[in-house]
Amino acid sequence: MDDKLPIGDALRFGWEGTKKHFWFLLGLYVLVFLIRMGASIGLAFVPHDYEGFAVGINLIIGAAYQVILATGTAAIALKICDGQKPELGDFLRESKVLGFYFLTMLLVVSVVMAGFVLLIVPGIYVGIRLSLAVYYVVEQKKDPIEAVKSSWEATKGMAGSLFLFGVVVFGLMVAGLLCLIVGVIPVWFTTVIAAAYLYRVLNQRLAARGAPIPQKEDSTPSPVLVE
Repeated sequence: MDDKLPIGDALRFGWEGTKKHFWFLLGLYVLVFLIRMGASIGLAFVPHDYEGFAVGINLIIGAAYQVILATGTAAIALKICDGQKPELGDFLRESKVLGFYFLTMLLVVSVVMAGFVLLIVPGIYVGIRLSLAVYYVVEQKKDPIEAVKSSWEATKGMAGSLFLFGVVVFGLMVAGLLCLIVGVIPVWFTTVIAAAYLYRVLNQRLAARGAPIPQKEDSTPSPVLVE
């Protein structure tokens, strides 16, 4: 039987973190979005003879954007979770982390898709169990195989709670959309911080079980508000 995770505590923590750092987060993601849109608009002016080249470059930029966005978001959320003030430089991860994350996502997507072929439910289950891989790449700089293994171990017995968290997040997103769409922005900030909180909780529970857990860098303080 699955253990329970403090989903309510995580969301409350996420909301408090969002309120405290809202203008920084909003400014950061507006900047990132504008850079992405600027690149797409610029490529729209490429001569027709080079249209195929422009499409290829746009796909590469789009993939890079997704990798940078995911790793940067995880890093910012973890820093807020640890009671530190996030900065613009925290969003940009080193090339090793970006490469590991890209390969990790290819691995995760491949495994999840294989699960979906097996009547959908296995795909959902595997997706839940591997949902923390990004944090092990960003914080621990683990390679794809190790990140997947770490996520699988950390989420053992927690799939039910994590599924419930996903359902709650989906409901909040729908509510945000109904609030003239703009409500999605604080909801997204809240849920990504809450997810980082749960990652911390799961690692603490690994320690309580006596299982080996990844060591944080010396410069990283202990998480706050995680019981």
